Amino acid sequence: MWLLSERVQGTEILYVSYPHANYFGIKKWSKLAAMNDGQQSILHVCSRETILDLRDQILKLHGYNVESTLSLDQALQYATAREHDLVVIDVEGDGRIPAAEKLCNDIKKLRPGQEIVFICNYRVSIESECPDEVIRSEFNPAAMIEGIQAILRKKA
Repeated sequence: MWLLSERVQGTEILYVSYPHANYFGIKKWSKLAAMNDGQQSILHVCSRETILDLRDQILKLHGYNVESTLSLDQALQYATAREHDLVVIDVEGDGRIPAAEKLCNDIKKLRPGQEIVFICNYRVSIESECPDEVIRSEFNPAAMIEGIQAILRKKA
């Protein structure tokens, strides 16, 4: 799957193309969604560039405005500069649990009502106390979106 986006009069239009589009009987490029500033915003923090890019695309496909970074320091700057509907932190990898906990606590000090979720496997999630929710998943886009939607519905 490939994504293409363009900005038209302040609105981002997303298009998607699937590798075997003709086989499925759809146009090569299909208009997916129009995104604007009225949509829910997510700050996505992940140390793995490939996963960051994939999750960003999936979140955008589901209509979220996404601000993302590989850097914990940059994430704190983004959280300081702007309120997000949800902060999503990937905690997979060596040393990521304490680093994610610190970022979570730092954001909660700046924005006490900020919703924060960790995406991780079960082993990691039982060691964590800071986030509001934990989505237990390796790389499972459906579980991620279901978890995020449930959290945001509960918040509304």
